[in-house]
Amino acid sequence: MKITQRQLRQIIREELSKSLTELDLSPFPGQQDKSKLIVVPGTKVRHEKTRLLYTVDDVESDSEPVDLEQPDGEIFSVTINQFKKEYDLD
Repeated sequence: MKITQRQLRQIIREELSKSLTELDLSPFPGQQDKSKLIVVPGTKVRHEKTRLLYTVDDVESDSEPVDLEQPDGEIFSVTINQFKKEYDLD
């Protein structure tokens, strides 16, 4: 059986789409599994609006605030919801 280029592209698109829907690319994948946190102390994150780079100082779970270290060394906390909305992994 021969497969045309069009059919091959369609197969690849479908497989890629299936694979991407199976991935959880949020900073806190598997919300019930605390051992799978991607955001750990030392992770670099960038604020979306200001584009400033921060370092995660402390994060304990998906329900606790995230402590971020500013470039000047000062540490501040943001809520998980604020973190998810305003910061990108760098």
